[in-house]
Order: sequence, then C-alpha cells, then structure tokens
Amino acid sequence: PWPPSRQPSKVSITTLPHKKANVPSYGATPTRRVLATALKPPLLVSHGEVKFHLPAGYLETRTEPAQHPQAVKLTNEGEEPLTWALDCSGAKRIQDGTFAFTLHSGTPFNPPTPASTPSRPGDIGYLEPGKSFQFSVLCNPAHHGSFTASIPLLVNGNQTQPYSTLELRAELLAGKIAVNPSHITVKPMPLGVSVTAQFLVSVVGFASEVDLEVSVPPMEDHTCFTVRFPSGSQVEDCRHRAVELPCVLEFSSAKPFSRTDCLVFSDRRTGKRKKVPFTVAADNSIFTVYEFLAQNLNSASISPNEGGVPSLVLQGPRGLKVSSHSSISLSSVASLETTPSTTVTSTFGDMFLHDCVYAVCRWLSAHGWADGVRSLGSPLELRKRVGNDLPKPGVKQRSNITASRGVLVDLLTHLCGRVPPGIPLNPPPCTTPSEKVNQQYSTYATVLAFLKSQGGVAWTVVPESLLDYQDWQQWVRDGGGGAPGDAFRPGSEEEFGELSRQAWTHLLMQIIKVLVIPRITSHVPRPLREAVGTIDALGSNVYSRCERVLLAWLNHHWREQRAAVFGDQDTLYRREVVNFDVDLMDCTVLACALAAYCPFLVSSHFSRLYVEPSSPEQCSHNTVVFVDALRSIGIDYDCLPNDLSSPNPVWTLLFCGHLFRHLPSLFPRTSLSLQATLHHRISQQVHLDNPSAKPLVYRVLIRGDGCRDFSIADNRDTITLPPRKSSTLEVRFHPSHTSPSSAVLLLVAQGGRSTSGSSLAFKLQATVTGAKPQSSTSVTAALYELCPVVLEVTSHFAEGGEFKVQLFESSDKTLLFSPKPKRKTTPRCPSFISTAALQDRSSDQMQLFHSKSTSVRLEPGQPTQIGIQFVPLKLEPRHCAVVLSNDKLGELVLSIASSVKLPYPMIPETRFLSPQTIVNQQTKTVHLKTHAGQAVQEEIVIHNQNTAFERAILEISKWGMGDTELRRRSLSQSLRYAALTNAVAALGLDDNPHTYKDRPTDESAAVLSFAVEGGSEFFSLPDVLAVPVSQTGSAVLPVRFHAEEEGQYECHVILRSQHDVRVLVIESTVMARGRHAQLEFSTPAMQTLTQDIPLVNPSTVDWPLQSSLTGTGFQGPASLVVRALSTTCYPLTFFPSKEGTVEGKLVLVNVSDSSEHVFQLKGVASRPLAQDHITLHAQAKKSLTHILHVPNHNDRTTLFRVESDLGFLSGPSTVTIGGGDVSDYPLSLLPRRQGVFSGAVAFVAQASSRPHSGVGESLNVSSFAPFTGAPHHVWFQVECHVDPGPPDHVIPVSCHTLSTTTVQLTVVNPHPEPFSLEVALEGHDGLTGPARLEVESLGEAAYPLTFAPTVVGKSQGRVVFNGSLDGEFWYQLKLTALNPKMVTLPEVQCELGRTHQQWVTLRNPLDQPVSFTCQSTNTRHFLISGLDEGEVTVAPSSTADVPVLFKPSTLGAGGQNTSITFTSEKFGSQVFTTQGRGMQPSTMDPTTVTASLHSNTVGTITFTNPLDGPTHFSVSLRGDDTDHFCLLMKRTRAILLHPGVSLDIPVMFAPETMQRHTVTVVVVAEIREDAQRVFQIPLSWRYQVTGQPELRPSSDSGAPKLCCCAKERLEQQLEVSLVGSPVSQASHIRPVTPGSSATLVGAKGEAGLDSLREEGYSYRLTCSDERFSALVEQSTGLKLLGRGAGQGEGASTLVFSIVFVPPKAFSCAVELQVTSSSGGVWKFPLELAATMATPDDIITLEARGLGKETQVGFRLTSMAEHPVPFTAHLAAGSDSEFSVQPTSGDLAPVHTRGTLFCVTYKPTTYGKDHHAKLIVQSESSEWCYELVGKPPSYSPPTNTAARVQHKATLPLQVPYPKKNFVRENMRLTSRIVAK
Repeated sequence: PWPPSRQPSKVSITTLPHKKANVPSYGATPTRRVLATALKPPLLVSHGEVKFHLPAGYLETRTEPAQHPQAVKLTNEGEEPLTWALDCSGAKRIQDGTFAFTLHSGTPFNPPTPASTPSRPGDIGYLEPGKSFQFSVLCNPAHHGSFTASIPLLVNGNQTQPYSTLELRAELLAGKIAVNPSHITVKPMPLGVSVTAQFLVSVVGFASEVDLEVSVPPMEDHTCFTVRFPSGSQVEDCRHRAVELPCVLEFSSAKPFSRTDCLVFSDRRTGKRKKVPFTVAADNSIFTVYEFLAQNLNSASISPNEGGVPSLVLQGPRGLKVSSHSSISLSSVASLETTPSTTVTSTFGDMFLHDCVYAVCRWLSAHGWADGVRSLGSPLELRKRVGNDLPKPGVKQRSNITASRGVLVDLLTHLCGRVPPGIPLNPPPCTTPSEKVNQQYSTYATVLAFLKSQGGVAWTVVPESLLDYQDWQQWVRDGGGGAPGDAFRPGSEEEFGELSRQAWTHLLMQIIKVLVIPRITSHVPRPLREAVGTIDALGSNVYSRCERVLLAWLNHHWREQRAAVFGDQDTLYRREVVNFDVDLMDCTVLACALAAYCPFLVSSHFSRLYVEPSSPEQCSHNTVVFVDALRSIGIDYDCLPNDLSSPNPVWTLLFCGHLFRHLPSLFPRTSLSLQATLHHRISQQVHLDNPSAKPLVYRVLIRGDGCRDFSIADNRDTITLPPRKSSTLEVRFHPSHTSPSSAVLLLVAQGGRSTSGSSLAFKLQATVTGAKPQSSTSVTAALYELCPVVLEVTSHFAEGGEFKVQLFESSDKTLLFSPKPKRKTTPRCPSFISTAALQDRSSDQMQLFHSKSTSVRLEPGQPTQIGIQFVPLKLEPRHCAVVLSNDKLGELVLSIASSVKLPYPMIPETRFLSPQTIVNQQTKTVHLKTHAGQAVQEEIVIHNQNTAFERAILEISKWGMGDTELRRRSLSQSLRYAALTNAVAALGLDDNPHTYKDRPTDESAAVLSFAVEGGSEFFSLPDVLAVPVSQTGSAVLPVRFHAEEEGQYECHVILRSQHDVRVLVIESTVMARGRHAQLEFSTPAMQTLTQDIPLVNPSTVDWPLQSSLTGTGFQGPASLVVRALSTTCYPLTFFPSKEGTVEGKLVLVNVSDSSEHVFQLKGVASRPLAQDHITLHAQAKKSLTHILHVPNHNDRTTLFRVESDLGFLSGPSTVTIGGGDVSDYPLSLLPRRQGVFSGAVAFVAQASSRPHSGVGESLNVSSFAPFTGAPHHVWFQVECHVDPGPPDHVIPVSCHTLSTTTVQLTVVNPHPEPFSLEVALEGHDGLTGPARLEVESLGEAAYPLTFAPTVVGKSQGRVVFNGSLDGEFWYQLKLTALNPKMVTLPEVQCELGRTHQQWVTLRNPLDQPVSFTCQSTNTRHFLISGLDEGEVTVAPSSTADVPVLFKPSTLGAGGQNTSITFTSEKFGSQVFTTQGRGMQPSTMDPTTVTASLHSNTVGTITFTNPLDGPTHFSVSLRGDDTDHFCLLMKRTRAILLHPGVSLDIPVMFAPETMQRHTVTVVVVAEIREDAQRVFQIPLSWRYQVTGQPELRPSSDSGAPKLCCCAKERLEQQLEVSLVGSPVSQASHIRPVTPGSSATLVGAKGEAGLDSLREEGYSYRLTCSDERFSALVEQSTGLKLLGRGAGQGEGASTLVFSIVFVPPKAFSCAVELQVTSSSGGVWKFPLELAATMATPDDIITLEARGLGKETQVGFRLTSMAEHPVPFTAHLAAGSDSEFSVQPTSGDLAPVHTRGTLFCVTYKPTTYGKDHHAKLIVQSESSEWCYELVGKPPSYSPPTNTAARVQHKATLPLQVPYPKKNFVRENMRLTSRIVAK
C-alpha cells in the first residue's frame, strides 16, 4: 500500500529444517544355540515391592492407623523345611512407625530377626515344604512426603547373602500451587506505557477451600506494579483436580527501569507458599523496546507530543501474553485472543525482529572488532570462549598477554578502548572443564555488571544463558542453578537454544545502546549544541537522548538544506522527522544531510531525486541515487537500496549514526589554490603527517563539479602513511575549460577500525590564467581583400562531440594575449591568451574575422578543418582567438595572427598614357620602356573612390545579416548604402557618416589629401596629391623615370590618406647586359652527369631563351622559356667517352631583349668504373676457365694489353677488338691453396687501326698507330672462392673436457731441398700448435698438435699445411670431447655440532655463462650451499667456488663420504669425491646478550642434535657469574631430541652493574643404551655466553647534529656522561665549545689520558644503515681528549673530538659507543648531515652556432685501486640545452687515465646564457661541476660588395611601443608551489 507504513508489504518466512537424530544401525544377530536350565526357587514371595498412595487430606480425615493394609505371602517351594527372617535393624521407617506388620487377623507382630531365628515347626518363621505364611504391611505417616524402606529377607539364617529384599514405598500428597509460566517475563516497554500481562495460577491437592493471596516486592515511586485475580482468588474443591485461576500483572514506569524479583503466592488458611520469578523492564531506547515495536506494528505510532518531542502512542488493546520458557520464540508476544489479523501481525513482527537482529549483526561485523571485518551471521556465533581453553596433550602452553580473550571481550575492548574492569588481562590457564566454565561464567557476569553500570537494561539476561549447552550442563553439574527462584531453567536443548539466542540478542542491543550510540553522538556540531543542550533525557518515551540528538541533527540539516537541494516548496516546510523508518525511506532528508557536508552532490546526484515520491518505484529510484552518492564520496558502509526503501529503525539509526560521525570529516576546512593555463598541468603537494604508531591507509577521491580537471599523480587511488612519518600527495590540475574550477579532495580512511584515522577533506580552487593556443596560424592578407583562413584542429579528447565556435579579436595584442612567465628551462616564451579577454565579448566595434559555421564536430585523433574569413580594413596587425567549447569535454583554443600588407595594385586609366607605355591588366602593372640615359615621364589618373574598400565593407556587412535580411536589402538595392554607412560609423571615420554622394560643400573638406611614397633616384614623384571629393573627382599623378644603366627597375607608389591606402606598380625596362659564369664537371669516363642551372626571372614578363652549346660530351636543350617571377632550371649533361679534360661554352640568348647569359664549361673525365664484378668458384689444385666479354668503346679496331694482379690467372697477353664491338677472352685459373682472393683483370689499349679504303683489306702490325694522350682501358673486378681438396689423412683425437692432449703429426719431405710449411688450424677453438713447420731435405718432421676441449661432444677440425713446393695439403681431425675427469678432494675433519666448509672450484673457459646442476649422493652429511634453485652459474672466462658444508653425525669416518656431480649442457658431468671425519666437540661459537642496566634480555642458543639417532640431552649453566643468568627452561635434563631437531635454549641476562659477565652453557649427551648403539664416550658442547650491559640516554634528550657542506671539514667536541646507575641520573651527550672551562679538568692532559687508557675505555662510531656504513667510516674521525667536568658519584664524563669530512652529500643517524674495561657499554645517538658541496669547477662552453653541438670532455678517476660504479646526471633546474655521457658505468681506478665524460651544449636561441649543474656520484664520493653555455655571437657579414637594388622597398610599419619589462614583471603573479 502507499503511502508506506512500517508494515512490510510481503512476508516470506523460511522454516529451518530439523535435523534428524542419528539412530545407530545394528547388523543381524548371528544364530546361536542356547542351552538353559530353569531352577525352582526355595521360597516364593508374592510381592517384592509394596506401595502406598495416600490422598492429600489423609492426615485430616484418618480414623485408624490400620488403613490401607497390603498382604505379603511367603511359600516354601522346596522339598525341605526352611526358616526366614526380616532384618529390620537398619530400617528407620520401621522404627518410627511409618510402616508396621500385622498378621492376617490384624494382630500386630514383630517378624523374626536374624538373632531370633525359629528352629521348630509351628513357630513364625519356620515353613514346612509346601506351607505358606501371610502377613500385612500397614502405612501410617506422620506428615506429608515420600517414604521408603528396604528390608532384607534372610533364608536359613544366611546373613552374608540375603535371599531377597522387601521394598516398602509410601507417598502422602500435599496441596500444590503452580504458576504457568514458571517465570513471568514482560518484554521491555516504552516509558509511560501501561502493559497488562495475563498468566494462570493453578492449585491442586488441598483438602479444603483455598484462598490465595500474592505478595509483591516493594517498587520505586516512578513505577506502577500490581498483580490481581480478575475472577477471584478462592477455590472450593481442588482435592482431586487442578483448578486454574487467571491472574493479571499490570506494569508501567516513567523512568528507565529493570527488575527481576519473585512474586509469593500463598494460601491464607494453610500457609502454603509459591515463589514465582518475574522480570519487568521499561526504557526509552529503541535498542531496548524493539520487541515491543515488533508486537505493535499496527497499533503503535510515533508522533510529536505537546512539546514537539517524538513519543510512541498505542492504539487498541495492550494485553500481552507472557513469555513461557516451555515454548519461547522471538515472536511470542501476541495477544490472548488470536485472530487472523493478529496472526499476520505476528508474522510481520517476526520479520521486524529478524531485521533488527540482522542490522546489529551487520554493524558489528563491519565495526565491532579492531582487526577489521568479521562475519557475524547470528548472535549465537559469539558463544565462544572467553578464557583459556583446556590444555591439549603434548602442546606446550605459553602465556600471552596480547592474546585474544574471546570475541565478546575483544568486542567490548574495541568499543570501550580498554578491557572492561573486572576482566583479567591474562587469565590463568584452565586445567579442568569446571575451571573453564567457571571462568566463562565469571566473565559473562562481569560484562553484565559493566553494562548495567553504564545504563544498560539486562532484562532476563543472566550469565548462564550466555553459555553454550554443554558448558551450561557442566555448570549445573557443578552446583549452579536449579533453585526454585532461578530465572533461567530450560527444560530441553531446543528451549535452551531459544533462550540463549534471546539473551545474546538483547545483550548485543544493550552494547550498541550504551557503548556505541553515546560515543557517536559525543561530538555535537557547533550549530546543534544549543538545541542539544535543551534535550530532556526523559522527554521521549521511545528515544533516548543520544537517539534524539541524531533526530535533531537530521531535522537541522533538513531545514537548512531543503531549499538548496529541492528548491522552495511549501510542502517541504510542513515536514518534520520523528522516526527512523518511514520519515527517511524516501531519502530526501538523508540527501539534505549529505548535501550539508558535500554540496557538490546536489548537481551530480540529488537533482535526480523525487521530492515527494508518490509510488514505490519513485521511492526505489531515490534510494538507488542516494546509495550511488554514498559510494561516490567513499563512504564504505554496508548499505543497499533495499535497506532504505524498506527501512528498519535499528538499521537506519545505526546508519544515521555512521553519517553523523563521518560526514563532518568530509567537509573541507582547508583550501588549496591553483593557477594554470588551459590544458597545461600544474601540481601542488599536500603534506600529510601520521603521528600514530600504526600505518594509515586513505582512499583518494576527487569529487565536485570541476573534478574532471583535477587528478592525483600516478593515478593513485590509495595512499599509505607509515607510522610516525610524513608523506606527500601530489594534486594535479589540468584545466579543460577557461572558467574557474572547484572540487573537493577526499582522503577517506580505510583499513581496520584500530588502524584507520579520520577522513580528510580539502577544497580545491583553481583558476585558469590563460590558454596556450593548440595551434597558431599566421596569415598575411592584403588590405581590403577577403582572406580565407583554414584552421586544422585535432581533438585530443577521448571522445568526439559538437563544439561551439566563438571568435575573439583585437588589434591590440596586449588586450588578447598575455606573456607566460618565463622559466629557466624554456628557451622561448610563447604568448598565452588571457582568460579575461575570452570572457569579454567587445574587443572592437567591428568584427573583421568571421566563421561560416557556428559549431563543428570533432572526433578524437582526427584532424578537422575550420573555415575562417578575414577582411582587413586597416594597415595594422589583427589578432583573433578561436575558442571551440563543449560543456562536457572542454575547450580548445586556436590563435590567428594576421599581418596586413599593402593592398593589391590599382589599375590606372590609360587615357593620359603615352603609346609606348603599356598597362598589364593581369599583373596591374604600368610598363615603361626606355633606353639607358633617356628619361621618360607619364601622368596617371587617380580617382577619389576606392572600389576595394567599398567591396570589403560590403562583404563585412553581409556577415551580420541573415538570409532573409540579405535578400530583402538586395531587392531594395539598399545593401551597398547601408553597409557603407554602418562601416564608416563603426570604424569612427567621421562623426556624421555620409556617402560619397552626400558630402559637405566646405572647400577644406572637399579634397582628399594623399601622401605619396615610393620615390627613388630613378623615379621622381610629388610628395602630396590632392583629389577632389566630387562625384567624378580625380587627380593626375606625374611620374618621371631616368636611369643610366641597363636593367629592369620597379617602383611601388603608395598613396596614403587618413582612411585610405592605395598602391600603384610601375616597371621600367632598360636594355640588359649578359652575365658570365663558369661550371666544372667531374665524373668517371663513360658515366653521365647532369647539372641544373637555375635561371631567375624577377620581371613580370616571360623570357624566351635560345641556347648555343660547344664542347665534346656536353648536351642540353636548344630553347627554354623562363616564366615571369619564377625560376626555371636549364639541364646541362656531360657524358665523356674517355679519360681527359674537355672545355666548352653555353650561351643563352633572351629573344625578347637580346640579352645573353654566357657560361664557361669545363669537363674532367677520370678513370672509368669496373666493367663487371665476376665471382668464380674453384677447387684447390684444379684448373678452371671463364670467358670474359670485353667491349671496345672506341670507333676503331684497338689492340689491348691484358694485365692482372692475381698470380694464378692466365690467358693471351693481347687481344684485338673491333671498333664498338665486344670480344670473348678466355681466362684460365689454377689455384694451389684454398681461400678467397680478389683482384682485377685490365685490358689497356695499346694502339688503334689507321683508316683504310679497302673493305676486305687485312690488318697487320703496321696498320695500328699507338695511342696518344690518356690511355683507354677496360677492366673487370674478379673475386675467386677456392675450396679445399680432399684430406690426405683422417685422424681421430679424443680428450677429457677441461683437459689437454697432444698428438704428433708426421710430415715427410720427398724433395732434395728443405722447405718451410705454414700451418693453419681450423674447425675447433681448442686446437693449438706452431704456426710454421721446418722439414729437412728428404727427411720428416713431427708437428705437435694440442687438443684442449672446453665443451663436451663430437666435432671436426682441420690441420692445413701450405708450402711453396707442393702447395696445400691438410689432415681431417675427428674430435671427441669426453666428460671432465673425476676430482678427489682432501679429507675434511669437523667437530660434532659444527659445520666445515670446503670449496669446489668450477671453471668456465667459455665466453658465455654456463649453468651447472648439482647432485650429491650423501645429503645427510654434505650440504651444497650457494645454489639458485639448484643451479650455479659461472660467469664467462672465470671460475666459481661452490661451498660444500660437512656436518658430521658420528665420530670417525664411518659412512661420511659423498660424490658430488655437477652437470651442464656444455661440459657434461664433472664428479668430485670427498670424505669427512667427525671429531670430539669442544667449545662452540660464543654468544653475546646485550641488556640495559636493571632490566633483562633473553638470548637464544640453538642446539641441533648432530647424532644419527634420538638422544637425551641435559642443559646446565656453569661459571662464576651464574647469578646474573638464568635458563628459562622448565626441563633441563633428559631432553629427547631426534636427529636434526633443534632445541632453543633461552638464556636470560639481568645486569645490576655496568660490568661484563660470562657464563658457559653446557649441553651433555646422556649415555643411554638403545636398540642400535651404545654411546661409550660422553659428548658435551660448551657455549660461552657473554652478558653485555648497556645504557642509552633518555628518549627526551635530543641527539646532537653535525652538519657541514660536502668536502668541508667540521671538528666538534662532544661531552658524554657515563652513568653507572640510572636511578640517580641519566646519561647524556651534548656538544661543548673547545677551550671552555667546562670541557676538560685537570692541568695535565696527558696524565688524564693515561688514566683513561689504564681504565681501558674504548670507543667507536657505528651506523645501523648498511648504505652509509662505509661512508661514515670514511668521513669521520674520533679521538678521546680527556675527562670532563661534572664528575659525580657513579658517573664519569668524557670529552671526545669528532672530525667530520664528508666526501658527498648524505644524512644518516649514527651511535657513539663507549666501552669500559669492565664491559659496560654506553651508546649515544648522533646525526650526521652533509649538504651539497660547492662546485669543483666551472666548465664554460661556447656554441658554434644555433642547433650545433659543442662538446667538452674531462676525465675522472675513483679514489680506490679498483673500478667503482658511478652515476652522472644534471641537477634539477638545469637547462635542457646540456647533456652528459655516459650517465652510468664504472670509474677507472686511481693512477689511470680515468673515465672520459663528455658534456654537450646545443643552444637554440640567441642572447641568453644557459646554466646547468653536473653531479657525478659514486658510493663514497661526489663531484659537482657548474656548466655555463655561451650562445653564438652574431657578427655582420664583411667583404661584401655593394649591390644596387632596382626596386622600391616596402615602407616599414610603425613599430610597437617599447615595453617596460620591469613593470610587467612586477605585475606577474608568482607561481604557488605548496608543500
């Protein structure tokens, strides 16, 4: 239903399945044969048991004692007579008359006893066979109760074994009063609510009328407690049946109240009493009355009372059914009369209770324990141990004060901040189950008492209800519980579980009430303190004061923020929050609370909320939006939308408390201001300190409207602050819009509850000072002309979008652009667009830039073009900023810098021009022609109208008109008039705008005055030209030209008026002279070379050129046309046919003016290139023929001589080739050795044939004429690859890897003369031998060949012999490399209990690393260390020593040998064998234990059983100083240790004086026989333990700090106080002034030092940081000067001199350690700090030019005898023009040349010196150099000839006014760098 109510719409109840009992299963019984014999009893007893049941009124109504007799008959079933007797001596009830015996006739008799056994027939007690005796038993009790008697029956006087037992039982019933239920429990009620509980009182067993009365214990004044019988309290007859009387209990309380006591029901007549326990409670907290709310979901409502305080009001009946332990559940609070509606209410109540319990469990799971989140699904999961568990067999128990004392105690400890009082910090261990249960019971009782003292309502919670079922049973067995007044008496395990679940639920609720909610609301915000101070603790009957604080907080923010979040709506002002469920389920109130601390959520989330939701869907929408807002600000609370749309008041109250506590920390109270330019990132450091002893983890979030422009460095989402340290967080601002941005930086605390700090919030405020254009476009436009500008923009945004186009322009650059502050590393300073200029839309009155499109679509990474139009109206620069804006993505800024040039030339009229003067309409140029020395004069007409200006105004006017307006003005022909009028007014040309058709008649204003510019020595022009302003007004401009030299002359005439500029171009042509130039060509013969000759035509007419070319080999086109105002190249080609020098000439004639361009040509032809590259493949000692195709480039038959530099080539010596023909030449080769040979075969022309007339005339030698001049030849490049022939012999060779073997090769000389052979070894690197072999004539020689393999495997090699007689022959070698030889290591001897290290050397001769795998055959005694995952790697060309540890296990050498195999892919397997021998143990390695004076420290000695089998050991202390030591061992003898098992021996040292003490720990192996061996020799191990006492200064005394610059010397005297007892005074260290009176005492310093030496003081500086240990040792020196002043009892003062010479900058903490001869050690902290040293040198580099590198080198050596690693870098702030190489490596050792460092300087700008700082650092040294870069100095060109310029230059534009840079710099705001 809607509107919503507290009653859920749907109920889903899940019934838990019951577990079935485990019934044991039995198999089928096997079949057996049984033989039984039945015996006949001698005496048959009719009744062995006699029972009497007497009514309740027996005592009042009895008339005679013989009532209710019962007979007992005895029969002799035997064949012989017997005697019987009853032994009544021990029967108490026989003696007091309760039971009596009578004969059948009713006569009393005493049965025979064992003492009076009858002996003859006829006596009582004697039975003949087959005879019987019968007697009766009477019961006559004196009071009510149960009575029993057991009487032995004796047969034949056998007293040792009674024949049977006669059991007598009697019960006399009494009146009984019972109450159902047995414990009256009334659920806690709200204050002031009256509750009526009904129960039944039953009476039974009373003989007469019963009149009941009830006694009520006294109650407080603020309570109302009555018990009455609505139907009366009298019962007439209840003797045989139970009568039930209804009873009503009424209770109410005005104050919180809880009471457990007893009601006494009694009978006024008989005094019979019955105590019935009852429990009532009342409270004004939702955590107490949650069950009451569950019962009254429909009838209870919370509304403001008369004082406006939320109170609970009941509607309808208030009768309650009291909880009964026989059938108890969490929903057992229903009315007496059950109807369908109440059944539904009960179901809803179950759901409500379930949600309450679930809410508490969820909250405790997330916030209840200090170690983080724990899963708590049910309150019963807290039923865990609260003390120590029972000890486990074989497990050593240790006491730990920090161990967990149970989840409940840990929960209370975390919520209270300490262990609750009364709970021991370290409870004793439990040895029995009873001790464990008692300890748990005591803990629960203490917890309940603590909660009651804090204001909790325990209700029916008792300590035993918190135990589990087994512990409760143990507690009952130990005597706990069971009394009639006990409130907790379950009947079954299921009932116990229900009661325990109810108790745990109520306990958790009270923990939340008294420990959580008050702590949350303890810190009230300042605006609420006045309102909270007036809250009455008892003002509300359902909410406590702390809960009302949360309601007041919600109402306050609702009233303050509802207008800002939802606007002004009348319905919002009528709403008030009075509960924690219905009023909050639409999330509008909670949204206002969040908006008060996080206002940015209004626009991002809360603007989507429904203010007054009218459907469940709208309410659900609000909850989803609200939860998303929570997640966005990092509130990691277990909250789902369904929790808010169907709220439970307990969950919502805890949730509001979480917001109340954490939201204030999210409100920023610190602001960070940043300034940046658009799309340029700026960062600011946030300094964070962690004063706690635990690390703090924060989640980093940036939220707000401008959060898109802020980020965190490295995209960090978390930051961790180490304990008691600081850290920085870099916040970056990267603006995407020009508008100011603001956001909030949230540091949300993360982690466990004990390790999380409070959240932090910072307000980020950023402004954009300017925008650097993404691209700057420079455009030059002619005055009055439309200039299209195409801007290309590429979007760097991640997604595409539609961008709005906006233009901002100005003629003043300073109004639109602002210079960015220069940095030292920025060579240039580009202009930045001012943000203020982009916000001002009125730079000028008229916009000269226009964009055709108002928006443009940009896609990421894709270039897009934007069309801009620009029409200049003035001859001045114009600047425009184009802003592309998208509200979502950002803004892009482009800039256009336009320079305006003179307008295009005007076209003059031709009516006054002479015939020889031509006006070119295309180029708009006036052409004059004349001869040298002649003058020419022309008159040019100038009109008053400027058509270009009017056309520009018209175009600008069209931009501001729409299509309709433009069409309307075109039809009315008013477009030109309106455009001109508006433009003149906008530009401020005249106060009264008018057109040329309507001008004033004043003579002074009727003339336009133009200033004439452009005159020169060749052109004569007037200074001023006056043009009438009439409709047809015009004027004549006289122009005179005169030149003495030939050429072309150009003149630009500029006419300037106040608002008008015009240009007239005049060009005069005079006969030109030719120009000469010289060109030289160089190329090999028969190669083509082409050179392009550039021809520049600066005139405005084309040049038709004709060429004339001479010289052999030169070629080029005959004609060429050079276009006007362009450059054309003339291609000239040189192709020589032979070597030599050729001269020629190129003449280019201009056909139009007959001018000539003459070029002198020179061609040089060098040696020709190779005709071909020939590659031949042959075999040694085998011939080969190849055909060469030789060409003849001559036109005559030529005789060629053949030459070659390869000795094994052969062929004809000459060859004749016809002119222009190709001939084949056979080339033969016979190589005698293998290899690759390169050479040439040249064909050199010797002679050529003479001319002859006959066709068939033959040629002879006389027909050839020798060549003259340079020789003509053709040559080929030959490369011959000669392969070897077959081997002469094949020789196998084998050798072990890493070994050598030598083979003798025999060589025989069959020649009569000796010869020498060159020997080459190929195929294997392990082959060595002599390089030459000498063999005698007709003799033989042996060649020693050595084979040393380094890699296992098979390969092949060759031995090649080369001789001059027989050429080459070679032997083939088949090489086999075997595994390395086995190595036997020497025997190792080692004591038992120790390890001995032996080294195995592995050699790697290869140039690559080799990895070995290792295996050992005896890992028990030999251990290989130094392996990386079972492998060892040996570096190239080096060795590696592998340690092998021998650990003996027995005396002697028995079985202690091993074989170690190292296997690698390269070397195979190498085996090392060794043997070890165990020796008798002696003294082991000493141990030192350091402890502070009057304290103790435990040192541990680890002893490992080195023997083969289990052995018993004993441990003892020996020595004179055993009083100061103690073995912390429970057992010191017969300690069994298995082989390899370690025993930790803790030795405690507690010094009392500053003296060293020594003791010996002896471990003895006890001699015991076992199944394997007998130890005959006693073995003992001795460990010397030295106790070292020490003293440190107190923590509050600061450590002295020595600080100086690196490479400087600092000497400081330190005074230390050595105190022998810390009780009287403390040790200290302080710096003193040298020479002061307090420094040294005594006149004789040497005598004082001698006494100190006698006392044996030693001292040193120690550094705990390994990184600085060597550096501290290198840079410090310490000396003892003597004793100081202030000697006291038990104290001594020493004065030290410390010298600090740091070689580099560093900072570390050290300790001054002073040791006396007695062994006392005093440690004093010091701080060493070395700052950056002054530069060692200044290196100045002068640049050779812009963009050119200048390098300077210098060398450095290390201060050691070996190379030292180093790093080199430029310090921060150095200019980027410098670089250094190398940046890392090894510094060469001292006494060497050193390592070369190269500094490079490459400038990019003029006029600025560059600076940098070079730092070279090693581990122990540092060098610093200052680098100064001098830019290149500009020098004007010299020795250049004067040049005549025949063109009129453009006038210089008016320069910009000079800037006052000092003033500009003072206005600049400095950049803020926050730390």
